[in-house]
Amino acid sequence: MEGTRVDRRAAAAQGGQREFPPDVAVRAASEARGRRDAIDGLRGVAVLAVLLFHTGLGAPGGYVGVDVFFVLSGYLITRVAWTDLRAGRFSAGEFWERRARRILPALVVVGAVVLAIGGLVLLPDDYAALGRALAWQAVGGANVFFWSTTDYFAGAAERLAWLHTWSLAVEEQFYVVAPLLLVAVFRARAERSPVRARRRYRGTIFAPAPGVLLVVGLLLASFATSVFAVARAPWFAFYLLPARAWELLLGVLVAVVAPFAAGSDRPGRRLVGREAAALLGLVSLLVPVFAYAKTTPFPGLAALPPCLGTALILWTTADATTRVGTALSAAPLVAAGRISYSLYLWHWPLLVLARAQSFTPLTIATRSALLVVSCALAWLTWRFVETPFRERRVLATWRSFAGIAAGALVLTIAAGGVVSATGGLPQRFPPASLRALEAKSDRAFLRDVSVADVQAGNVVRIGAATSAAPPRLLVWGDSHAMAALPAFAALLAERGEAGVAVTHVSSAPVVGFVREAQPRFGLGAQAPRWAEAVLAFAHEQRIADVVLIANWNGYRGADGERAAELEAALLVTVERLVAAGSRPWVLLQIPRQSIDVPEAMARAAAHGDDPTPFLARPASPPSNGIADGDPQLAERIVAAGGRVLDPRPRFLDASGARYVVTSGDVVLYADTHHLTASGARAVLLPLLRDAFPSP
Repeated sequence: MEGTRVDRRAAAAQGGQREFPPDVAVRAASEARGRRDAIDGLRGVAVLAVLLFHTGLGAPGGYVGVDVFFVLSGYLITRVAWTDLRAGRFSAGEFWERRARRILPALVVVGAVVLAIGGLVLLPDDYAALGRALAWQAVGGANVFFWSTTDYFAGAAERLAWLHTWSLAVEEQFYVVAPLLLVAVFRARAERSPVRARRRYRGTIFAPAPGVLLVVGLLLASFATSVFAVARAPWFAFYLLPARAWELLLGVLVAVVAPFAAGSDRPGRRLVGREAAALLGLVSLLVPVFAYAKTTPFPGLAALPPCLGTALILWTTADATTRVGTALSAAPLVAAGRISYSLYLWHWPLLVLARAQSFTPLTIATRSALLVVSCALAWLTWRFVETPFRERRVLATWRSFAGIAAGALVLTIAAGGVVSATGGLPQRFPPASLRALEAKSDRAFLRDVSVADVQAGNVVRIGAATSAAPPRLLVWGDSHAMAALPAFAALLAERGEAGVAVTHVSSAPVVGFVREAQPRFGLGAQAPRWAEAVLAFAHEQRIADVVLIANWNGYRGADGERAAELEAALLVTVERLVAAGSRPWVLLQIPRQSIDVPEAMARAAAHGDDPTPFLARPASPPSNGIADGDPQLAERIVAAGGRVLDPRPRFLDASGARYVVTSGDVVLYADTHHLTASGARAVLLPLLRDAFPSP
């Protein structure tokens, strides 16, 4: 008996490894394989959610798949490191080598292919952005790059071919400090075995060792940062490690404490509890995939359900199988999980490159075909790039791998730097294309005026700089007002008069209105205070004319559900301006195009494409409220004391069937719905001369 006790102690000291009868060993190996398959299946669920979201084929909240990957990553690296730590063979160098073998080969190969194809199809600005992103990702900083370059007028995410690598950068940055953290946690546990911990802390979730408390403390600090930042600095919360680390740390926590919880309660209760917890985890993961939307504030509190759901699934499969684990072990999910990394790398650039060649949104058939191509490329990359490097069949030694990897990263940085420094190699396009693309930067007066600015009188001055007279005209609105300002500035300058502007992107010039699902650049809850400050400013300055300009359609809600509320707020604003002694004007929305006009003109000049069939057409009859010139609403504005300016007739072509996007050599639009400075002067200035006759 004494010898048996010694053997058990030795087995516990070696991590609990014992000799098993053949049938028990076979069953244990089968269960271990099942748990590995369940984790691969969980990877498959995560990557499929992301793919369905990006392709618009369902899963409006599929972006939470990235958060599932974060938790999984923290869990898996800790399980591997913990085994090495307990065996006394852990090395930070080996840890980083394994991570590098896992990440770099496929990343470099896909990046090289995307850079090559991008040189054939991407316009200069987008190609330059790709080059910069590649260079930043080569040093593990793609997330920092995208965070630092985020701008309201920077263009849609759908044009950034390397955008998806921000999540890889977050993981890579975590991997830099992970070995130090894991060593600290292991040492703080005083190398206690799961067996001893279970005896001492039976019935508890985990042994309250300082190391675990360290992980919990860091996790809570990061989560608090995420919750705080998601409303105040949303790009920080989305892209940067301090607000995302808690998701990886949650995986670390599960990996550290799950073995200590195993066997801590009665077998029957444990079985029921595991099954219930696993099912709850799966529901918590899947519901956000289909219930969230692009406008859901994220990450913050909204990231809790999918992350906790993932943690529950991992917890329940740490040393046993469940029905959920069996479901996740389905062959299609396991197959998707095994190629998930390469699949994640390929799918997004293919979508971006395909969109770059189309005037219209990609069809369902095209998007589905791109998914199939992504899967094929992912399998090839997994089979011939990922696996050989990971299994050390290629460059087996650390020295040989490090040399080639360093050389590949240097070449990536150099290639990306050249593409970026040259502005995306614009010489690839004819001069006519480059002239059209100049419209992207033909903007003026791009300034957000805050509540404090208005209260301090720190507003945008327009018109005659030498005029000593007080401003007689105020332009109030969002980015559409910014785009229209060159026309107002020119009108006032012609007449030797002064004016002012109060503008802020994504903020409607109406009182008492807060945009739901406020975009990241808007005023949010400060919008009502901003409106009140503008009304007070107009009254104090005795401004004669106040012109309200906005992307009115953007405030009506996704299905027009807030149209009545917006229009009621507009009428109240008109009435209050009249009461303050001003004459209110409402500029109806300029025609919105379905194509990015400068890009479409550039492609037309380069390839002979004809964008005319895709130009916007007048609605008949107008029935879209203020965004489409509803005659009844216009009458109510006039009845309230306001006046209506309708720019749309001046955009019509000779047939009256389409709205034009050029006037002579002038490109009117800087994107799909903002006027260029030249376009504002070409189209709006004549309208303003007619509406505001000389005194």
